[in-house]
Amino acid sequence: RQTGNTNLISGLTNQDFTLFPNISSDGRWISFMQYVHNCNSVQSQCSNVMLYDKKSNWTSNLTKYDVETPTLPWSYSGNISLPWQSWESTAFTLSPDSTQIALGGYDSKVKIWRSSQVNTSGPQGDPVKILKTVGNESFSALVFSPNGEWLAGGTTNGSVYVWQLSDGMILYSMQNLTDLVSELVFTHDGSQLVVSTLHAAWTWRLGDSQMYAVDGFSSTMSGVITIDLSPKGNMIASAREDGTVWLQSLPDGIVIARLGTYRISARSLAFSGDGSMLAIQLSDGTITLWNINGNGDQISSITLVNNFMSRGYTGELTFSPDNKYLASSRSAGEITLWSIPDGSVFNLTTPATDGLVYNIAFGDSGDKLAAVFGNEIALWGIPNHSSSTFYVHATSDNYVDAKPIPEATANDIPGLQSSNNAVRVGNIDLDQAAPFVSFPIMMPAHLPESIKFKSASVNNDGSVLLFYEVGNQEGLQASLFIYEQSIHNSTPPTMTIGADASVMLTHVSTNTGNALAEFVQGDWTWRQSYTPPSGDSPNGVTHDVWDWDGSSSTERLRWRQNSTLIGLYYQVYNPYSPVLYSATENDQIFNLSSILDQADLVQIGSGMVPYSAVNTEKTSYNLADKNSFYLNLLKAMEIGQSNSAALIDQKTFFTNGFVESK
Repeated sequence: RQTGNTNLISGLTNQDFTLFPNISSDGRWISFMQYVHNCNSVQSQCSNVMLYDKKSNWTSNLTKYDVETPTLPWSYSGNISLPWQSWESTAFTLSPDSTQIALGGYDSKVKIWRSSQVNTSGPQGDPVKILKTVGNESFSALVFSPNGEWLAGGTTNGSVYVWQLSDGMILYSMQNLTDLVSELVFTHDGSQLVVSTLHAAWTWRLGDSQMYAVDGFSSTMSGVITIDLSPKGNMIASAREDGTVWLQSLPDGIVIARLGTYRISARSLAFSGDGSMLAIQLSDGTITLWNINGNGDQISSITLVNNFMSRGYTGELTFSPDNKYLASSRSAGEITLWSIPDGSVFNLTTPATDGLVYNIAFGDSGDKLAAVFGNEIALWGIPNHSSSTFYVHATSDNYVDAKPIPEATANDIPGLQSSNNAVRVGNIDLDQAAPFVSFPIMMPAHLPESIKFKSASVNNDGSVLLFYEVGNQEGLQASLFIYEQSIHNSTPPTMTIGADASVMLTHVSTNTGNALAEFVQGDWTWRQSYTPPSGDSPNGVTHDVWDWDGSSSTERLRWRQNSTLIGLYYQVYNPYSPVLYSATENDQIFNLSSILDQADLVQIGSGMVPYSAVNTEKTSYNLADKNSFYLNLLKAMEIGQSNSAALIDQKTFFTNGFVESK
């Protein structure tokens, strides 16, 4: 109120919000409630008690109650900006090899991009191809042929088109359907196209110049809400208003099964890529997963596998090609994924936008997931097909009598530094370290009071390591290391992590913008095992074993800032060890949750600034100037003490003297 300045304490995205702010009487502490919608699949929102320390500019999560649904370690590739408004994105698909993205809208056109156009550097320009129709239509379904040479599109007024992608020409067209085209499926050899509306389905053979109807059936029952076709085109699932879901064979329309009756109607359906599973999403967010057992076209049984629950609006469903994940679009700019084997829940979000997710699609090759977020297309790489920038997955989580290859000697772990990277000079302060380093040393601009800087060391390769002791009320001994290395335009050095370790993508705010960072929790642990005596080894054999422990409290965050690699390494030691930092009673009150997590490391990383920027009084003049300046400063202080009228001169001297000394 005295300065008129306004400071932003908390700015949340994805429709999260804060309530009930309180400020302490001395103005230092500000508490508030943070409500997070994206917390888990059962609750619509979770809340946390947050505490902001104005003195250290640090925000602590005191409760850490289901802060967020974990983000999958999938590689976010970036986005393509769409040249129209979000409400015009109506049909969407990926080519079988995931190299082409097709999107249809209300303007009678299908626009095609190459997935290679997607990157994180900004908007990407125009589509590589635009397919047109003969009328004024909007698209409701799109599908590529198995060989990727054709694209079929269905419209809301009952038209079907098949284009040849090489020249954009229409090979086949049909305008005699009387209902919206809901689904299109090519047979595996591409010779036939299965077309369905809400009340009928047909199989069409693609001839020399026209489409021939092979067979079809029409449902006289009204109240069909949504349908889906099996990938083989031999079965159709339809959700009815009475809460039932019908399975019928194609092309004869014989009823195979009726699933339900549900108390409420289904809103979306999805077959898995091999047709062995069917997902049904109800209007209350419940998703049921069914196994379809059979031999060929003969169905023997349909059994319930699992139930998933998501509060709030959910939209389209789709399976990953390996049937490992079931994806559902959500209204808050997110894609929720359920791990089918264990039922765990993950989220994919794009940092570029919020709002409704209109369409989602996997490529048949399984290496891409694409989504339409309002006025953009976002693209991710599937974990097994994505490479990390800073980490390399080992072939196993367990090595006997051998270290992981490359061995687990990460350059951000001081206890495992290899001999060729020996410390050149250690146990020094930042003033002493700066002359040995060829790049600006970065340091956290703000930290909680429980984290204390202890020392720095410079390695033979020119990298620097900053060591901080971390005190906490939990009675644990912890350390934080900040590793920095100048890499210029070369590939960042990598660390080997376990085969099943998760690389979590996040962003760190830097002075040049957001930097893509990677977070890993876990570490390699050494143990010794023993093989009992046998004929070959009468005394028994001891073995050195390296295990990847993904549940440990060791955490790493790495990113590239300009030409410097920065890595944060946090480790909690044996809980029975004494605490390094003895907190006072008052410190403990405001330090209820001092074990650092991913959000804390990102907060530290986002506050990194050059050491010289916060230490100009120590780096801008030499030792001789410094001694002279201190002597003049003492004289000025004596003047000020003996003559209060000289305070103005003292202030002037301080300013001018400091500038002259610099």
